[in-house]
Amino acid sequence: LAAWINPKTIRFSSPPMYRGNRILDKSYAGGTPEVSGYDLDLLDGRLRYLISPIQTNGNSSLLTGTTLIPSNTWTHVAATFGSWVAID
Repeated sequence: LAAWINPKTIRFSSPPMYRGNRILDKSYAGGTPEVSGYDLDLLDGRLRYLISPIQTNGNSSLLTGTTLIPSNTWTHVAATFGSWVAID
C-alpha cells in the first residue's frame, strides 16, 4: 500500500486505539467473529497500520511509525504485508 498525503490537520486522541486521520482501509466481515482487512491512518502525527487477517486465533498486527508526519506538507507513506510487515 502506498499513498501521497497532505494532511491539513493531525488528529490527536486518547486512548491510542481511537481512529486517526484515515488514509485508506479495506475490511470484510462475515457471519463469524473473524475479520479480514487493513487500515492505514495517522494518529498523534504518526503512521499506523492495522492488519487483521482471517485466522483462528483472531490476532491482529498494529504497527506505529516513529517519524512524525508534518501537516500541510506532501509526504509519501507506504506499508506492506506478506511473510513480514513494515511501514515507511
